[in-house]
Amino acid sequence: MLAMGAATKVLFFAEDPGAANFIAPLPASLAGRGIGSAVIAAGAAIGILRQRGIHHSVLGNGVSDASILTRTKPRVLIAGTASNPGTRGLTLITAARRAGVPTIGVVDAAMNAGMRFRGYGNEPMAHAPDWVLVPDEWTRSEYLRLGLASDRVITAGNPHYDFVRAFAETWDRATRRAFRRRFFAKAPPRARVWVFVSEGADRRSELVLEKVLAALDSVKQERRPYFVLRIHPRDRTKDYAAYRRKVDMISQTEPTLELVYAADVVVGLTSMLLTEAQILGRQVLPFVPRAEERPWLPGVRLGILNAAASSSQIRQRIHSVVARLDSGRRRPGRLAALEFGATGRVASFVENVLGSVPARTAIS
Repeated sequence: MLAMGAATKVLFFAEDPGAANFIAPLPASLAGRGIGSAVIAAGAAIGILRQRGIHHSVLGNGVSDASILTRTKPRVLIAGTASNPGTRGLTLITAARRAGVPTIGVVDAAMNAGMRFRGYGNEPMAHAPDWVLVPDEWTRSEYLRLGLASDRVITAGNPHYDFVRAFAETWDRATRRAFRRRFFAKAPPRARVWVFVSEGADRRSELVLEKVLAALDSVKQERRPYFVLRIHPRDRTKDYAAYRRKVDMISQTEPTLELVYAADVVVGLTSMLLTEAQILGRQVLPFVPRAEERPWLPGVRLGILNAAASSSQIRQRIHSVVARLDSGRRRPGRLAALEFGATGRVASFVENVLGSVPARTAIS
């Protein structure tokens, strides 16, 4: 583990899928600037990085933060955030700051801003790094509200959007047909494929799933879609045993972008996969009962999506989409309102930090 040397100017750490996707394009971009880097992964990030073909080391048991920093000797630490309050990303940030190593935390999406650097305590910014890179101005405002100084929160975008858009620009109808044959071979030839994106085996996702399934029960049998439950990388299929007979397929290992591109409709709460599906031009139905969570979706903040909340709204929206698809009306275009080009902006910021150039509050 950690077979790295003096060429490691930047050390990345990722544990959650969102952090892994944010980080994945950056090593190659930095290498193009002559900046060597290394990636350490734990948890669900391991599988994401493996799928993406990103060279990484797996964080071993019993390896201390001090040992990691001693072996890699980074000039900058970049840590992705995670839902786990005990993530090593936070303790690595603390250890690096004590060692005088500049630290950057990367935030892939707006949700749970107050939890990302909290750890086990009550202070939201207890483990805050020197700089926090965020995907948009709305998320930046959340961290300013939580007390970070304006020059510490950098609006950079999300490099993962660039990665997804690259596929959106090259995939076509023939690609979709091939993916459908590959992933949904058991679906009837004329059936619409709907993918429900779970955010974890908890009541939040399950309550919405149950409302969606109940609404679909009111759709005529000949119009009902082939329904796929996509479970979160951290979960196990047995966590969803209660739904096995209520859905047509449970998916976890299939590559996510290919899966949603092959679908007709993508349903969920606030998962990043809904934004990815929009970038890929899929019909997206967000169902978010809590009003405070709706702005977590960029499409809602941009006025492109309207998140349903109640059971009656969910039912109405589902029947409306079923009718629209049956009529052959045009599907929505790809989400083009996001800020793309984040990969280069983040790489430029890191290069500036390495060169001791003062950071700015936005990267142009």
